[in-house]
Amino acid sequence: TKAFPKHPFTQFYRISATGRWYTEVIPHRFSILAFKLKGGIEDLYGGSKSDPTRSIPQTHRFYAGGGNSVRGWNSRELIAGDPVLAQYGGNVSLEGSVELRTAVLQSLKDDLFDKIWLVQFVDVGNVWGKMRDFRLSEVAIAAGLGIRYETFFGPFRMDWGFRVFNPSEPPGQRWITQ
Repeated sequence: TKAFPKHPFTQFYRISATGRWYTEVIPHRFSILAFKLKGGIEDLYGGSKSDPTRSIPQTHRFYAGGGNSVRGWNSRELIAGDPVLAQYGGNVSLEGSVELRTAVLQSLKDDLFDKIWLVQFVDVGNVWGKMRDFRLSEVAIAAGLGIRYETFFGPFRMDWGFRVFNPSEPPGQRWITQ
């Protein structure tokens, strides 16, 4: 017998990138415009590509929705196509965000209330099963408001997002105005 039995494994690659940009709208850090763009793709390769029993492990797939994603959806709730498939994730991801962060009480300079920020945001994104499934018309849009409080270990935040465009709704019911 062998000490290490031969176990099947899945070969896959994953490419992902995130960019973040910040600019002051009003000098002296009173109002900041923050941008985020994130995308990724993954697929099987080698012997795994030709084996129909192989798939990318669920723990390595892309998911969308939630506090660090498109905030109008719950965590891991957003996917192009059938919403039931969201629990399985996807192999292609695209997300973006624009935030206007305003320190409304910065003029107090009291080291307590001057650390409060109000945030307005717009998020876009979705997850697709395969690259051939990608459609710009399926990019979801959410908007919302948030509040941040700066601490020495990072910001404490609360966000409230709502769906502006939901691509999984039937045509004629996708926009918030419909």
